[in-house]
Amino acid sequence: MPFSGNLLVEIIGFVLMVILITLSNAGGLSGAGTNIPIMLLFFDMEMEEAVPISGFVAVCATVFRFLLHYKQMHPTNPERLSINYEVVMLTMPCVFLGSFIGVTLNHHIITSLQQVILFGLTVAWSIKTTAKKALEIIAKEKKQDQLGRDALLSQSQSQVSCHSHAHSENEQCEAVTHMTPEL
Repeated sequence: MPFSGNLLVEIIGFVLMVILITLSNAGGLSGAGTNIPIMLLFFDMEMEEAVPISGFVAVCATVFRFLLHYKQMHPTNPERLSINYEVVMLTMPCVFLGSFIGVTLNHHIITSLQQVILFGLTVAWSIKTTAKKALEIIAKEKKQDQLGRDALLSQSQSQVSCHSHAHSENEQCEAVTHMTPEL
């Protein structure tokens, strides 16, 4: 039963929930997945209590975020909305199916150790996929930075070589370098 145990622990859990929901919403997520372990640990709830409350928090966060952004236009395509409703329609059935399977599995998992193992596997898989994507993005950004530096270096080298030639050739080099767009 929540709010019947150690008040300090429950206050810490509440503060953690607010922080994680805020960070999740800033990243475009509802924060529902982070609520469940906090409710289990800090509020001494059962899974059957924590999942519906977490779902309610997710719905509230999603509705507020939708109300803030439903008319926002896409940053690179001004003819599109920023919310891609096609993706939402494709992913929501999978989300509902995953929730259904998770709640069904919870009824068959007997020990807390099994719950901890499944939770740990889920977190490890999430960290692995997120880290993989982050490393791909970092590599792509480094490659773009290197291409930009190489272009600037070649432009500065062409200007140096133009200034080392005779006066008539220098006028031709200046004409060429002024036509080169800057990055």
